[in-house]
Amino acid sequence: MIGLGAPAWLTGLLLIPLVRELHRRQGPARRVQVPALFLWRGARSPAATGRRGGPPDPAWRRRALLLALLVVALARPAWQGPPAGTTPTRPADGRDAPPPRAPVIRSLSARPSLAAPERLTIAVAVANPGAEPASPTLVLRLGDSELLRRPVAVAGGGTWTGRIETARPSASGTAARLTAALTMAEGGDGGTLALDTAPLRRLSVRVGDTCGEPVRIALRTTGRIDVAPLPAAADLAIKCSERPPPTAEAAIPRLWLAAGGGTRSTTPALWTLPPEQSPAFAIDAGWRAADVRAAMAGGRVLLAGGDRPLIIEHDRPARILVLLDTSDPALAAGTALPLLLDWLVSRLTGTLAADGMTAADPPMTADVPNPESPVRPAPPERLDLTAPVLLAALLLSLFEAAAGGRWRTL
Repeated sequence: MIGLGAPAWLTGLLLIPLVRELHRRQGPARRVQVPALFLWRGARSPAATGRRGGPPDPAWRRRALLLALLVVALARPAWQGPPAGTTPTRPADGRDAPPPRAPVIRSLSARPSLAAPERLTIAVAVANPGAEPASPTLVLRLGDSELLRRPVAVAGGGTWTGRIETARPSASGTAARLTAALTMAEGGDGGTLALDTAPLRRLSVRVGDTCGEPVRIALRTTGRIDVAPLPAAADLAIKCSERPPPTAEAAIPRLWLAAGGGTRSTTPALWTLPPEQSPAFAIDAGWRAADVRAAMAGGRVLLAGGDRPLIIEHDRPARILVLLDTSDPALAAGTALPLLLDWLVSRLTGTLAADGMTAADPPMTADVPNPESPVRPAPPERLDLTAPVLLAALLLSLFEAAAGGRWRTL
């Protein structure tokens, strides 16, 4: 049906009788040939006799129609059809009513444990959008291993959250796939949420014989480094020497740590990366660095002390050169060395550092109507008719201008 956006403008249609009356009082002028004007010298005009004007000029119909079209356009007419979609409703007798909402897995995340970095802390949240309490069974699996199977009690409209700890996965692929699933006692299914924990997996690293005990302790502190024997395959190789390795060694990512250093600095080192890429820790004043000019050829400086590069990254082959003296007892005494090595290993292997977290986004599911809540009807389709009405008024005004008052009928 046709509706109006501003129906108050329709009061302008009351002016149409006024248009007719104005055309009737003016009346059309008649041309009559007479033999002499003096024959009408004493005739009295119709206005003087008090008689009303004759019939109105027929042109008033066109002008009244033009006025009506403009008034209707101001009222913003529109065609309103039926709603685009149907909305389910609940019958009065309760038959064929939509089922109540089932609990769903709202979130699933994993991060290194703060107390034991060699383990993962898994957090899961189960939401119950229905009005009645529910007790679905939550099943957590990491690869082929089942970590948890237990019923969880979730109040109507509430959320249940839980955390468990498990060992870090040692491989990527299906072994690092974490899944959470819900099953209902009545046979329903609350869906499954999956998460890839490969960025938090344990790494196999080759550590050179010349690397001192501070470096090995710092690597063990990260909780995700497995020292591999030299012939075995590894994710990363770490070498400590006075000179950087040749650029031709590109079998696996390589981290080179300088041995020995000069005098201590009096200013802290600064990261050259953007703020969103820089690590959260800092290298305070008092660091020592090796003076190796060969390491400055090419590469991208990640850390600098004044005008002196301290950490240089190369892409081809993938390696990072660290000119800081990692054998310095002052550097090894604090937390900077473990955090630094953990961040460098993460950058070379594409994994997450000790403060990293990975989370799964819940899938977008269709919203099931809740029988306990009112149903909001879908808005009807609306087609604006203002433009066609204005076009008709424009065509009529052009016709009126062309007629020039000569047309006596529509």
